[in-house]
This record gives sequence, C-alpha cells and structure tokens, in this order.
Amino acid sequence: MTLLLSKGNVLNSVFELREELKMFLDMQDKEPIFLSDPLWEPRLAYLADIFGQLNKLNLKLQGKDTTIIHFVDTLRAFIAKMNWSRKVSSGNFAMFDKPCEEAEGREEETESCLQIEIISHLHNLCQEFSRYFPDLEEIELSFVRNPFN
Repeated sequence: MTLLLSKGNVLNSVFELREELKMFLDMQDKEPIFLSDPLWEPRLAYLADIFGQLNKLNLKLQGKDTTIIHFVDTLRAFIAKMNWSRKVSSGNFAMFDKPCEEAEGREEETESCLQIEIISHLHNLCQEFSRYFPDLEEIELSFVRNPFN
C-alpha cells in the first residue's frame, strides 16, 4: 500500500505543479505530446482525486486499534460511495475537487470523453474491489455488534 500512497502523492504534486511543468518544458524547447491533449489536465485531476480517496481509505484501514468490524464497515462505505458513475454520467463532478476546478471552459466533446473514461475507470475499480473482497457483503457481524439479539 505504500506504493499506492506514493503514486497518489506524486499525482497530486504533478497536478499542483502542472503550470510550472509546462513552463519548464517550454524553456527546454520540448513539447510533449500529452500537453497538447485537451484531456490531459482533466485526467490528471481525476487521477489525483481518486488516488487521494484511495489514500484516505488506506489510512482508515490501518492502525493497531482497527478491528474487523471497522475494516468491513469502512470498505462497505467506500464501495457504496464509489457509485459515482451515475452522477458523472449526468455531468456532475462535484465529488471530485480537482475535475470541478478544471471543468470551466471545456468543450462538450471533451467533457463527454472524460465522462466515459471516468465511468469506465470507476466501474473497473468497483470490479477490482469485488475481486479482492468477494465475500464483503456476506460478512454478518450482527452477533458481535449486538450479541443479545
């Protein structure tokens, strides 16, 4: 999970320094292809946000006082929260801080491509969580929460 935290921090740093990165590359007389792609910044913003969410989840699952109850509840809540694709398909990016900042001035075609990519990524992410935690919904912890019922 340390690698995941590291990727999230790197993406966030690149996003925060994107203008400086462009200036640096201009001074070096280098024009990377990805900078001319109108979806580059929104993709970077989305990835920085989603990895930020995964970093928060990772930190919530750690600690010496973390129990299986807390673990299961935290994972269930995160998976339920990841049902963002319905909102994204209607053009609502409010759950992501950075794509909302970048939304102004985008063309409709760019917005549509971004929506499709984000929906696909969220769907794949949900599938991966289901693959890693296949029995999460079947875990019944009521006997621990309320043993006298």
